[in-house]
Amino acid sequence: MALTLEVRTADGAVRRQALRGGSNTISVDPGATYRVLDDATGRVSANATIRRVDNDLVIGNLEPRPGDAPVTVTFDEYYNVCSAVSPCDVSLPVEGSTAPVVVDVTTTPIGALADGSFVIRDPAYSGQATVAEDDGLSTRTLLYGLGGAAIVGLALGGGGGGSDSGATPEPSGATLRFTSASSSNNRKPVLTGSGEPGDSIAVQIDVDLDGRTDVTYRTVVGADGRWSIDMATASPSLGALPPSGLSDRNTVLVSASGSRGSSSLPPFSFVFDDTPPAPPTINPVGVDNVVTGSEKTNGVIVSGTSEPGGTVRVVWGQAEKLTATDASGRWEARFAGAEIPADGLSRVEAVAIDVAGNASLSTAAQVSVNTSGPLLSITSIGTTGDSAINAAEAAAVQVVGSAEPNATIAVTWNGVNRNALTGSDGSWTVTFVGAEVPNPPEPTGAQFAMAIRADLGTT
Repeated sequence: MALTLEVRTADGAVRRQALRGGSNTISVDPGATYRVLDDATGRVSANATIRRVDNDLVIGNLEPRPGDAPVTVTFDEYYNVCSAVSPCDVSLPVEGSTAPVVVDVTTTPIGALADGSFVIRDPAYSGQATVAEDDGLSTRTLLYGLGGAAIVGLALGGGGGGSDSGATPEPSGATLRFTSASSSNNRKPVLTGSGEPGDSIAVQIDVDLDGRTDVTYRTVVGADGRWSIDMATASPSLGALPPSGLSDRNTVLVSASGSRGSSSLPPFSFVFDDTPPAPPTINPVGVDNVVTGSEKTNGVIVSGTSEPGGTVRVVWGQAEKLTATDASGRWEARFAGAEIPADGLSRVEAVAIDVAGNASLSTAAQVSVNTSGPLLSITSIGTTGDSAINAAEAAAVQVVGSAEPNATIAVTWNGVNRNALTGSDGSWTVTFVGAEVPNPPEPTGAQFAMAIRADLGTT
């Protein structure tokens, strides 16, 4: 004898899992159908019971294997997850019956017990019959135990079915949201969401991916429409989180119930991820890593690439920006003039942060801010550095000067142009050779006129 749960999901996929002796807790999928049966006979004991306990559907009195504890199957948060619109039928083929017992959220209980649970099927159950009167539901089956009012309350409550008019309660799911990222670098993260104020929220987590809920947390949506569960401090309402916390991959189901009905979000995977992303890239700031007066006045955009879907923290001077990365990995952050450092060299630093919260190593770029125009000087002309060229020096004349680091220098002499890029110390050198050097008016050499201009991209 081996009891098995057969699950057929909404997309038609079928899976089977063995039921162990003792308690089995099942995480319910909206729109799925479930069947409990014995592998050998295809049926279960005719004494099988079905109850609603809080929002769970519980099947008991199932015959175990020899030597095993009695088998109980709990469909966790069944009445929160399932609805008349998205039913989750549970079928129980019992011995001695040609048709299986089928239960969904609209199935009317036959009785109520003193512990607050409701009896849906129990061949051994008997109770004091009480007919519900003057409630518009008197055509229903006889109600037992706590009386008609208790069962009517169940029928009108979240997930328990509607009235005879066929009206469907308005679901609170229109506002149910899970706002946390679906991955975290914390094995006991804070889960957040939104919903209808006052609604009860249940978060079911299957940690070992065996199709059973391992731990359930409950909370209530606040007046601001938000809810949160800190898994490091919250006490589960069912089960227990492993001491180490979540596994690398977990299945999560979020559901809500309230005065307007019940609803749930589709089950999703929640992943533990502690791998940092690659450092971001930074494009040249202001095209050439030089910010001019007009550029500073208009504001400067710092941009680059990073891991898609994450964020990038950008720091320039005393200003810090946090910007999102788009699907192609591009990001940009705008700095207003007042946020850009004063004239001189400054450092732009960027750090990538992925959706799990992991931060990369930083990337930095040196940027020169120059709002006062070029600072340019010629320190020497010619080999001797005396700015006088004789016939022997005219074959190759070096012009040496200084300017701001990383500046582009354009030197014009005798109609010939030479360009140079200043080094990190601001020095630059260009050389004119042969016919590019004008002939001296006197054979022995003389001082030559030279027109030199610098283009630093400033005005």
